[in-house]
Amino acid sequence: MSSIINSMKIKLLEYFWAQNDELFFSILLCAILFISPPCIDASVWIIDPGLREAVFMEPGGEMNTRITCLENIPSMVVDPVTGGCLALNSTKKQAILFNSSGSVKQYIDKFNFPVSCSVPKLGTCFWISDCGNHCLIKIDKSGNIVNTVYGFGYPCEIDATAPDGGIWIADSLLGEAIKLRSDGAVQCRFNLLESPVSLSVNSNNGVCWIADYKRGNITKLSSSGTDPFRIPGFHKPAKIRVDNRDGYCWVLDQGTNSAIKLNSTGDRILETPGLNHPVDIAINTVDSCCWIADNGADRLIKINDTGSIILSICIAEPLAVVFNKLDGNIWVSYKYGLRIYNSSGTFLHEERGLVEPVACAAELTGRKIWIMDRYSGVIYKTNTSGEVFNKITGLTRPAAIAYDSTGERLWVADTGADRLLQYDKDGVLLNELCGFAKPQCLAVNQLNSFCWVADTENNAVVKLSESGAELLRLTGFKCPRSVDVDNSDGSCWVADSLHGKIVKISESGTILAMIYDTSICVGVKVDQRDGSCWAATTYYTLKYDHDGLPLFQLLKNPSRTLCIDPDDGSCWVGDYNSGVVYHMTSDGDIINQFDNYNNPISIQIWK
Repeated sequence: MSSIINSMKIKLLEYFWAQNDELFFSILLCAILFISPPCIDASVWIIDPGLREAVFMEPGGEMNTRITCLENIPSMVVDPVTGGCLALNSTKKQAILFNSSGSVKQYIDKFNFPVSCSVPKLGTCFWISDCGNHCLIKIDKSGNIVNTVYGFGYPCEIDATAPDGGIWIADSLLGEAIKLRSDGAVQCRFNLLESPVSLSVNSNNGVCWIADYKRGNITKLSSSGTDPFRIPGFHKPAKIRVDNRDGYCWVLDQGTNSAIKLNSTGDRILETPGLNHPVDIAINTVDSCCWIADNGADRLIKINDTGSIILSICIAEPLAVVFNKLDGNIWVSYKYGLRIYNSSGTFLHEERGLVEPVACAAELTGRKIWIMDRYSGVIYKTNTSGEVFNKITGLTRPAAIAYDSTGERLWVADTGADRLLQYDKDGVLLNELCGFAKPQCLAVNQLNSFCWVADTENNAVVKLSESGAELLRLTGFKCPRSVDVDNSDGSCWVADSLHGKIVKISESGTILAMIYDTSICVGVKVDQRDGSCWAATTYYTLKYDHDGLPLFQLLKNPSRTLCIDPDDGSCWVGDYNSGVVYHMTSDGDIINQFDNYNNPISIQIWK
């Protein structure tokens, strides 16, 4: 985009020069040089452990994707065709698509406060209730919005499994149960309710069962929304699910902390007491056993068709549970993520998303990036949709990651295990290097693949060969936190944090420059165009020339991370005190700033 704009500017200047209009030429030139805002060509990844997010931002600052934590998911639905799952993260205002094995396929950022989701019997699309925007949103299997229906109060639960393709909505604010046609037009409304919080549709005959929480009853409606039949005697019915095999119905009553089974005519058949704030229930349509998210008891329980508890699994604050009829597995969301169990209760898989993301490394070719999660010790290989292609696991609080010059080898600082690891581009372990003490940072020379390491608690800086052989070890530092390499001459800049200085070292280990009084320097980044160096400290963002002479000092707030655009030398600065990310020219002028971050700790240019 910037190349097109620049070309237009040049043509305008040429035209007015040819017209001998010196006055207008001068005015236009000034406007172009001093008034026109710089164009942002680069996309960036911003890693924010405070928000537990990795944000992909398009040129111009538009947020494209947020890869997030997967905590406190209130609603899920299984795709009856693929066996994958759609889950809603209300806190992060997202929908997340998973494949059948439980790996993330896509993060969808198009919502305000999504709380419920459903899929038609044929699995052609997904419907999502967005209570923040008081609407229903229909998306296709790729996450694209197909239709939006407004006019609701608080559509707290939806069911799109009606045999005629209709969608039922429980609107707890309006006190209504509403049925839409498949195209989103209203088919009928039933408004003799007070606080409908849950509903379930028999996908064989279209009968709709509704839990009216405050009135303490269940209402049964025909497929056309008529012939209401009320079933009293409940206290706080919070969730209801129909067994499509026989038309029987399960109700979770939070007033009595019990699960109650009704037959198709509404008669009570059995009751399972002794629960503690049950919040969701899923019916195994093969054997009619039920799985209940017993939130207050921190357990997932399985009860048989006679109401007896036959299995109990400890899990922190379970929220939503769904049954996958294609493989018989159970998906459950809980306080820290999402898990999959088989029908016998055997644990199969867990996804937690990003809990404490700290660093990332983009492929030199292709459109994928590795994102490091320090808390879980996992590095995810993903793309701009958040689809997970691969994982590196078994790490202990890793802190840094970088590609070598070929893009075929990945260096990882496994800080908690006091080691460095080398992987191939597919995540296969090639080499393990021990003898370090909490290495915090590494930088790879993009000409010869030599790697410089900040061996933080050994108070040393180490230079390694491409294969990992130690070539040089320099001591005398005090808690070096960051290193970066000047590819042109192989020199290395070091943030010697607790000595309050920045040191420049030649490729052979000779000190070339020593800059004092930099407070606690936590980051250095070299501009490969001219060898100048940006520094992030607890008080300022600084820049020095190739010889270590100061160029300017700015941003009196503490900066945490730096990233330099290799094309124009502009710098992205993460201010962890104010939660602002700045994009600056190579001269330190602010091009743009992006608010609403918490602790931007790592930024990666994406060309």
